[in-house]
Amino acid sequence: IRRPTSIVVVVLLVVIFGVLSLSRMPIQMRPTIDRPQISVQVDYPGVAPPEIETQVTTPIEQRLNTVQNLTRITSRSQTGSSRIFLEFEWGVNKDLAGLDVLKKLNQVRNLPEDTESPIITAATSDERAISYIAVRSPVVGVNTLYEVAEDMIVPMIERLEGVGRVQIYGGREREIQVVLDYEAMTSRGISIAQIRTAIGNENRNARGGYIDEGKRRVMVRTLGQFERLEDLENVIVDQRPTGPVYLRDIARIDDSFVELRTTVRESGQPAVVLAIVKRSGANTIQVMEGVDGVLEGLNEEMALKNIALVKAIDESDYIWDSIDQVVSNLQIGGVLACVILLLFLRNFVSTAIISFAIPVSLVATFIFLQSVGSSLNIITLAGLAFAVGMVVDNAIVVLENIYRHAEMGEKKERAAFMGAEQVWGAILASTLTTLAVFLPIIFVKEEVGQLFRDIALSISFAIVMSLVVSITLIPMLASKWLGGVQKREGQHHRVLDVLTFTWLGGIVSRFFLGSVRWLFKGVGRKVVFVLVILGLFGASMNLLPPAEYLPIGSMNTIRGGMRLPPGSNVDQANYLMRQVESRFMAIEERKNLFVISGLFNLVFLVCKDEYKSNLKPVIAKMRNLVKDIPGVRIGISQMGIFSRSSGGKTVVLQVRGKDLNEIQKHVTVLEDKLNSINGVLDANTSLDIRNPEYRIQIDRERAARLGLSVRSVAETVETLVGGKSVSLYRSGGDEVPITLRGNPDAFHDVENIREILVYTPSGTPVRLGSLIQIDEGFIISWSCFLHGGTGLAYGFVDSLYLLRLLTK
Repeated sequence: IRRPTSIVVVVLLVVIFGVLSLSRMPIQMRPTIDRPQISVQVDYPGVAPPEIETQVTTPIEQRLNTVQNLTRITSRSQTGSSRIFLEFEWGVNKDLAGLDVLKKLNQVRNLPEDTESPIITAATSDERAISYIAVRSPVVGVNTLYEVAEDMIVPMIERLEGVGRVQIYGGREREIQVVLDYEAMTSRGISIAQIRTAIGNENRNARGGYIDEGKRRVMVRTLGQFERLEDLENVIVDQRPTGPVYLRDIARIDDSFVELRTTVRESGQPAVVLAIVKRSGANTIQVMEGVDGVLEGLNEEMALKNIALVKAIDESDYIWDSIDQVVSNLQIGGVLACVILLLFLRNFVSTAIISFAIPVSLVATFIFLQSVGSSLNIITLAGLAFAVGMVVDNAIVVLENIYRHAEMGEKKERAAFMGAEQVWGAILASTLTTLAVFLPIIFVKEEVGQLFRDIALSISFAIVMSLVVSITLIPMLASKWLGGVQKREGQHHRVLDVLTFTWLGGIVSRFFLGSVRWLFKGVGRKVVFVLVILGLFGASMNLLPPAEYLPIGSMNTIRGGMRLPPGSNVDQANYLMRQVESRFMAIEERKNLFVISGLFNLVFLVCKDEYKSNLKPVIAKMRNLVKDIPGVRIGISQMGIFSRSSGGKTVVLQVRGKDLNEIQKHVTVLEDKLNSINGVLDANTSLDIRNPEYRIQIDRERAARLGLSVRSVAETVETLVGGKSVSLYRSGGDEVPITLRGNPDAFHDVENIREILVYTPSGTPVRLGSLIQIDEGFIISWSCFLHGGTGLAYGFVDSLYLLRLLTK
């Protein structure tokens, strides 16, 4: 009160630093959730899940089971890869846990030679794709688009601040294929092992040590790596009396691409899609502004090549929409709070004084939020929106008491001082009570605590600042602005009473007092009143919206996951997904559509902005459009602002057992029953044993008599049928795999495998059909293991009451 200038300066400094803090806070859609999870991935290309399980997953899992603070371990064995997921106690130091995991992995022995080095990942919820960019062209092929994306676009985007990595989907990487002429090989008696050894021996650089020449030391190297494809063609595979046998004599060298596994189409055109993953804690808005700048420059350059880069999904758009909505709510809430204050206080000066508490308290809150590392997200903004109505409470109490003293005839400085002094203890107690409700959330370590930490911090900081404002700024402003207080009389006050609905307050007051007198006239009336209140309370419970953990939000993207008939190859998957695409292209609400088919089959439909508030009709239309495609099952849901994949509610049911076949018998029945429950959009299992396979059984005894091992026979089959990488061709800084394979046209039937010739150590050819037995069966596509026990995981969408149904 005595130093108003100092208070004004402090308030201005708080506002300035608050604005600076706001500008430095990272902006993102949702809070960062750092789950205590670490994943380990070990690739073993071309190997089936049963072998992955026994040779890779089980040894690693047994060793990792001894990691400290581990609460759960889950593994997935799928074709060519083993993934092990480790869950730790909340609050554990993930860096130390990662070192412990690495230590245990180094103790694992006897893994197959062809397994790749383990990849350890400890990502947060923040490290995921924030944008998908389609690279398309009406004249350039997707393989060329892949090369352009890998060599030009991806490096430029990955150099941007805040970008973690860029993943490429669609197109194929370059590969040097050595396509064997099987007849030419067998006529010369040359084995696959000879070819593989010859290529490996010829394509290498080797160190030769050092030579001391006087005062200088010179390194010696032997250079033998292939510099041109002609060097590969001229590799001598064998020496014969008639002359050397060159690789070109028994094989064709193709500068080609790897086997097609995944295709991407964007709005009906073949394309390559780039998924931009940001680093944890990076500002999504700033990252996407940098990406937009790069895309603008690249589109100008790529236009000369008939290549266009189009943003299919951009999370920053949803962030801006969310921020605009919350800011709008904040503004409306602030205006309504001022209007309500005017209605009740019936004094413009008092309303103006109290209204200062709202912006000052909220802006000051950003200083504390930035200092504790919070981001500006929808949870933070929601907390500030809640706080708008709460920050004025302390100011109202203080100003009302100041006003009371002024009405008693005290001078305005004295009234301001006494009014604040008498109630500061009460508002302190009120503030501490509110903090006692929200502060415990900050100390919760689980996911709920991390998710709602920002809302607790926002409200707590805002309430604390409102306490400071109410006992400093409010008394100072009251001592300067409030002036003398007189009884409200005269034409001016009568008009103000009409404008502020004082007459309505009188009606409400008389009704309330009359009701109280009526209730006090008999016990029966009190009982009836209590019963009516209880009845209204019970009836109101039916009006509550369905309970859910987190809302979906208003993202305008729909995600569909397709389940195709078991055993579908890439061509069949592309054929079915093209049917799905053609039907979805006719949806009028569609803004963009891209389809991924092959190893996984996904559809992303981006709707026009005017439809984002209600996508249920679009989702229903999509389901109806594909329900008659034979063998295709689709799970479609709106992508949520909090979930990783879709906005649907998911319930996971684990079915455990020791025998996969026994589990599958019961699961088939269970799956049909679950899909029949109203509200279950899709129930699917993580284990599928319906994929067909040919199993080759080797007669070990006969093979041993001929000097052949199981490994040599298996590698021959693998090389001729599937192809096997044997070396690397270095070109322009890139390492291109050299793959040895048979002619695909020669192995269009399983009986062709029986005609393969393998060579004994003495060089005698042996027909493979005399050593093997081929059976047809089914293979597990991938399986899930929990704590070493086999199990299956089911996914259920949009069925909250499913838990109750499962207990029946």
